[in-house]
Amino acid sequence: MRIQHLVDNYSSDELAFAAHTSLYADGKRDMATAPNAPLYPPYGSLVEAKKLCYPAEESIFVTESTAAIRLQDLVDHTTRRLADTQREVILNHLDHLTQGLTLTFKWGCDGSSGYSLYKQKFEDEEYASDFYLFSICCVPLRLESGDKTLIVWNNPSPSSTRFCRPLKLIFKKEDAEFIRKEVTSIQNEISALTPTTITVNARDIVVSHCFSLTILTFSAVTETSSQRCGICNATPSQMNDLANIYNKSPDESKYEYGVSSLHSYIRTFECLLHIAYRQDLKEKKWRVTSLDDKTVVKATKSRIQERFKKEMGLLIDVKPGYGTTNDGNTADRFFRDPTLSSSITGIDVDLIKDLGAILECISSGYAINIEKFEIFTRATVTLWLVPYAVHIA
Repeated sequence: MRIQHLVDNYSSDELAFAAHTSLYADGKRDMATAPNAPLYPPYGSLVEAKKLCYPAEESIFVTESTAAIRLQDLVDHTTRRLADTQREVILNHLDHLTQGLTLTFKWGCDGSSGYSLYKQKFEDEEYASDFYLFSICCVPLRLESGDKTLIVWNNPSPSSTRFCRPLKLIFKKEDAEFIRKEVTSIQNEISALTPTTITVNARDIVVSHCFSLTILTFSAVTETSSQRCGICNATPSQMNDLANIYNKSPDESKYEYGVSSLHSYIRTFECLLHIAYRQDLKEKKWRVTSLDDKTVVKATKSRIQERFKKEMGLLIDVKPGYGTTNDGNTADRFFRDPTLSSSITGIDVDLIKDLGAILECISSGYAINIEKFEIFTRATVTLWLVPYAVHIA
């Protein structure tokens, strides 16, 4: 006789598991129900559970060129969903919540292009193309007590899209003026936010919201040449003068933007690549202008690209339209095998190891010992500049 085991509707934990493991894709659920003992409810129940994750429809606004949501409604919904998920933690520590809770977000914007053009007419000529997309989003990072002595919830993957919340999507090519306009608009919404009140065990708890602007195009941050350092305003030629650099006063207002670990990996990787491409030049230099020098650089680049593809299975610096550009996974592979990467590029293996260690610290998610980190990074700079200063002047 077959026994049918009944299961309840989805809990928040089960919904998260199903969504992030693609439970209903590739026949995985069929495997789960094969013994006639279903581990999870049917897909219809999953759909209903997902609807609880969505904000109210009246808070969302859509036009032919823009989709946006009211920030207040989004943070209220996010707060209540997190509080519901962490209800047990809150119940067990009610005495610690006399000062309420604080939910911290990071937010920012970025533009992208290269999307398919569809056969549709736009009424507004300003947004007459769907080739470009500009997005503004926020990510919840931490829910903690007002006195910061208790962490109720911590985002396990803050650099992932997993908890990303889109605020606005616009068919528009980005430029510095447009970015500043949209950032100002969101900042005004943030300033107008009111705390969210949640009720746990018949007790009202006030949750305040803290936003940090950490995702922003470099030109919008500096309003200067992208060749200059955004913090100390040093030019590329000044960056080789360590005594001068150490005496510069940083603009601490820029600290709020943080450091993108992903872009740090990619840009460091690309810098080492471009140094490697120039290693066969008779005169070491960064700017390559003569035809002979360009021929040498092109030949070296082709040789390095071929070795990366053959020995590591990586496509490096491919032409636009012929493959993907350098990404975080490629850079990660490069720094995880410093010996082979050094053999292919000719870059000092100790330099690759040290830069990899610095990048790993930045992306670790742990608190960094600033004094030791400064000593290590300064030693790495010296290791970098002795053989390669001319390349990056």
